Amino acid sequence: MYYKFRDSAHFEYILDILINKRLYATNYTNMDDKTEGCLRKDKRLSGIRKRLEGEMEQLNFVSVTTDCKLSTMWTLYANKCKGVCIGFDIDSKYAPMPINYKKATKNDLMYIKELKNVRKQAIEVLLRKKPDWKPQKEYRVFLRKNQNYLKIQLREIFLGQCVDKNVKNLIERLQKVYYRNVKIVQL
Repeated sequence: MYYKFRDSAHFEYILDILINKRLYATNYTNMDDKTEGCLRKDKRLSGIRKRLEGEMEQLNFVSVTTDCKLSTMWTLYANKCKGVCIGFDIDSKYAPMPINYKKATKNDLMYIKELKNVRKQAIEVLLRKKPDWKPQKEYRVFLRKNQNYLKIQLREIFLGQCVDKNVKNLIERLQKVYYRNVKIVQL
């Protein structure tokens, strides 16, 4: 099972996930950490960098985690426990790929001197984050650029310790009417 944290201040995003059973896919220009997806700026490698960036622009992805109890995720993405964490399954045709948490070195993809498999190398760049982000236990599901959503099967909804009563009531009503098999857990 995978999890997505959401801030209840943007309840429309939570509703979209629950009603349409999907997660929005973004691209690398919209990542939290602006150093993600960056390639070394070296004039000698500008052609390689442009090809990799062009390939990265053709990919959308959804970031998920495997742990619903991560305090850093509740703080950063669920507005200090005022939001929710949605548990779900993904169709087996999609393979969530784990993030590689390490600093770039001269031997890494940020220092590519030749392109062999542009798509694979672009994905490897997008799977790297600084070690500071390791507590997120993040995975990414890659989609084509024209795929803006990843379909999911809802399994459970965790309500943050400080979630608003109105949000809690709305989610509980939705569950009773549409998702009887989806478990709701108040933390």
